[in-house]
Amino acid sequence: MNALSEREHLVAEQYCKGLADKEVADKLGRSTWTIKAQKRDIYRKLGISKDTNWYCISSAKS
Repeated sequence: MNALSEREHLVAEQYCKGLADKEVADKLGRSTWTIKAQKRDIYRKLGISKDTNWYCISSAKS
């Protein structure tokens, strides 16, 4: 499993807070398309396949 880049880590943190794609994009000052691409890369690197897995990952960090 590849480590997340600094930017991917920031995006992942926002998703763990339950934000939607547009909310993450607005908060981080990026386009929705960029955020969706980073989300896809995060999924691949972390080996997750759907949004509900964000809960499991964020819970494991707590």
